[in-house]
Amino acid sequence: MTLEKPRYIVEAFVVATAAPAILFGLLAAHWFMFLAVLAVAAFHTVLLGIPFFLLLRAHGWANAVTSIAGGFISGVIPTAVWSWTLTPVQALDFQGALVMGACGAFAGLWFWLYLRCRQALAATPTGQETPVPPNPQ
Repeated sequence: MTLEKPRYIVEAFVVATAAPAILFGLLAAHWFMFLAVLAVAAFHTVLLGIPFFLLLRAHGWANAVTSIAGGFISGVIPTAVWSWTLTPVQALDFQGALVMGACGAFAGLWFWLYLRCRQALAATPTGQETPVPPNPQ
């Protein structure tokens, strides 16, 4: 899979980073929650989201399912590591890790939806997502 529209990929990462922050900001009805979640989401995006996407793209596996799964993993891994370093193994914060994983999956969904809406990815007969070739204009 080649990257035909890098601008849309960058925009999709911004949308994916902002999506959980907007959700939590609206649910909490407070701007501080929005900023806190935005900072955490940006950290997770840079640390794991971008490398996951580059890996998936290199293998031609960038699609809705892998975007959502990659988002979930990007949310769970840092949270699990963080809680593991603070507590004994018996007291790992599985609920917190699952919430962060759900936020990551939500971000992964918005990442893929944004790319589909911008037509930066197109479905092939095998179900794989591939970049749309640029217009020759």
